Amino acid sequence: MNVFDIAGVVMAEMRHMQIFVNICEVGSFTGAARKLGIKTGAVSRSVAELEVLLKTRLIQRTTRSLFLTDAGERYFQRCREILRLADVADKEALQASTKPMGRLKIHAPPAFGKQYVVPVCSKYLESYPDVQVDLTLSPDIIDPVGSAFDIVITFSQTPLPDSGLVAVKLFDTATVLCASPAYVAKTGTPETFASLQSHVILQLIANTRVDEKWAIRESGLDKTFVVAPSRIRVGSMDALAASIQEGLGIGALPWIMAKPLVETGKLVRVLPSATLDDFTAYALYPSREYLDAKTPRWIRLLQARIRDATQRENEGREVLAQDLQ
Repeated sequence: MNVFDIAGVVMAEMRHMQIFVNICEVGSFTGAARKLGIKTGAVSRSVAELEVLLKTRLIQRTTRSLFLTDAGERYFQRCREILRLADVADKEALQASTKPMGRLKIHAPPAFGKQYVVPVCSKYLESYPDVQVDLTLSPDIIDPVGSAFDIVITFSQTPLPDSGLVAVKLFDTATVLCASPAYVAKTGTPETFASLQSHVILQLIANTRVDEKWAIRESGLDKTFVVAPSRIRVGSMDALAASIQEGLGIGALPWIMAKPLVETGKLVRVLPSATLDDFTAYALYPSREYLDAKTPRWIRLLQARIRDATQRENEGREVLAQDLQ
């Protein structure tokens, strides 16, 4: 018997239970049929089929009355409890689509997570006391389909592949070249992209793809810079930012990540008249169909949290563009 056959048997038995419990509560086949909106003959057949299935007499009937056997009384009590629990389960499942509840599992890059995700989780837990959050901040590249996460935050400079995932775009952020003060003090500051060839360029490896070319916009012109093979390649944005701060070389960071480091003097802009392709932040989740309310509610809170930051980012980009002129 395959899983579909088993499901059919279970559904049929649940229907028999429902009819049986109604007979017991109403006290007659006719009354149960009227309450359920079916014919009395269907009620009689259901009881007969149930007794054949259980190989047990459940109801003794006369022309004037009916009463339960000992086995029937015990079965009635069990069936009533099973149907009550099934009703509770149905209501909980239906409620999950409208009211956030249960456990929400989130994965995000560490730097972005500390700045945005952690504050959002704090507000989310305060707003929805029936939800528990499992938060993982790591630079690992996660496949939402093959993982247990409900939401995965990811950054990409290229369109996401068609994977069947739902991708909610959060914001775009410019990409800038950065180095540590110690690095430029030691090697000097490159004045042109041609002079970059004599510097150590830190390459990012994303989804097994090495960052070999940079699309650059400088003074209103689009250019392509071929990144020479580097002795140092890293597998995440956070590792790239840490490597740049350690003075290992020059790297390209999303402005939203580089900005606080530049403002605190931990990094300096290199070739500030240029920006690279934008990075786009996405919130990924496996399916839009029958989605628990806990997932879209959290994403909406995240969007609200970064809306002001995105506005400031856009204003910063306008200031950045004016500085480049």
